[in-house]
Amino acid sequence: MIRVKDLQVKSILISKINEIDRNNIKFSFECATKIDNLDKLVNPFDLSRIIGIAFDNAIEESKNNQIGEINAYIFQNGKTFTFEIRNKIKNIPQLSKIQQTGFSTKKNHQGLGLSNINQLKQKYPTLFVNYRINNNWF
Repeated sequence: MIRVKDLQVKSILISKINEIDRNNIKFSFECATKIDNLDKLVNPFDLSRIIGIAFDNAIEESKNNQIGEINAYIFQNGKTFTFEIRNKIKNIPQLSKIQQTGFSTKKNHQGLGLSNINQLKQKYPTLFVNYRINNNWF
């Protein structure tokens, strides 16, 4: 975590990694480069929301999953910032539906997370968000 100089990103990462640890979820994190000045690329609040939603979804899916595991990776190269998170899944959702408001694979959830990410990404023409499933990894 020493390479993460951006305080907003560091704060959300520490919070979510602590939550993963409290829930005894298998986890790996990689940050191979210095992460700083992200506020020049995207509003720090928006970036924190995107990272937080992604972690919340991965944590929720992994908490009660016998094969639960989360891997996260961040990288920065000049004006390019990459954040990737993946988690093991039990049930494979339809990718065409997961971004729709109100759709959720979890009981008693409103299904707002990924649709909120879609709304946030509309503000940034260079922000790329991609979802895929491969070998029970989302």
